[in-house]
Amino acid sequence: MKTIFLIFLLLTCVVLVNPDIKNTGWQKGGLKGKVKEQIQFIYRFEKKIKILDEKTISKFNDKGNPTEIEWYYNFDGSLGDRFIYQYDTNGNIAEKESYDSVGSFSYKNIYKTNSNGDVIEMIRPDSDGALDYKILYKYDDKYNLIELANFNNSGSLNYKTVYQYDENGNKIKEIEYESDGSFQEKDSYTYIYNSKGKMIEQLLFDEEGNFDWKFTYKYDENDNIIEMSCYYPTGALRYNVIYKYDTIGNMIEDAEYTPSGFLKAIIEYQYTYYE
Repeated sequence: MKTIFLIFLLLTCVVLVNPDIKNTGWQKGGLKGKVKEQIQFIYRFEKKIKILDEKTISKFNDKGNPTEIEWYYNFDGSLGDRFIYQYDTNGNIAEKESYDSVGSFSYKNIYKTNSNGDVIEMIRPDSDGALDYKILYKYDDKYNLIELANFNNSGSLNYKTVYQYDENGNKIKEIEYESDGSFQEKDSYTYIYNSKGKMIEQLLFDEEGNFDWKFTYKYDENDNIIEMSCYYPTGALRYNVIYKYDTIGNMIEDAEYTPSGFLKAIIEYQYTYYE
């Protein structure tokens, strides 16, 4: 179940906020209006019974940047992890601290950003404050992430990932290089767009170039995605996702249906806004 949710969350840009790579204001995070808090509920259905699997609470400052994210992993509502974010005077991400379910400190990330607010370096100190590892990021002139390089505490490369994009800024290829110089191509993507430049079809190929999945997208008059369908290589429907929005344009529901129309899982969103 969680694997299926992860697939369509990633492929359809659902508004899960992640400020770890880029400075994420409301618009960059896919949110509309001055959102103060977003609560996300993930449910699954067993014998038509709606069961809460996870809950996420994201809090934002008046600039639209996340300041705190709490993940409730357990069905009984107990806290799983908590993340605290701090920003510099320009509003760019500076630090992230992680705490476990009992409030104990887990780790800290320290960031450096460029003039666009994109993270160009992330440092992870160990428990003694010494360098554990660091990640360097590179971008193209359209601010797409084109390279991620992970180095150990001695400065040696652990691995490097290179990304390629189409003219619309969507990823078409990913190549991962190991420390010995060997490499492996990851999944690749092909896209079809409508006259407005909105993606209406996405083809996914595995590392050997074999056709894996097809995703199709439908939009409303405001260019909000309202339906996403996933197909097997044979053309048979794997699952279908329907999206709903509030009057402001923020997503309030995405529901996954089986090919026979059975509601399998649902994600619901609630928002609190600054006045």
